[in-house]
Amino acid sequence: YTVKCCHEIKEVNPETLVMIASGITTGEDVYKVIVNGADGSGSTSGIINAPSRGDRVREMVEAELKAMMDRQLSIGRKHK
Repeated sequence: YTVKCCHEIKEVNPETLVMIASGITTGEDVYKVIVNGADGSGSTSGIINAPSRGDRVREMVEAELKAMMDRQLSIGRKHK
């Protein structure tokens, strides 16, 4: 779903930023949507409902950074 949605939006306008917010509760969720093409993710309920909000924010930010790096590496490999 995420890959197809992001691809179709970018076909219409490559400059449009895509945010997937539905179902995001963990860092793993953040990683998956970003590595699969989203430019950002929602996080409110995942943070509000976490046992430790600070820990959840750190987890999500780390996942976002890793996903962005992994996506760039993947794009780089495709262009070689």
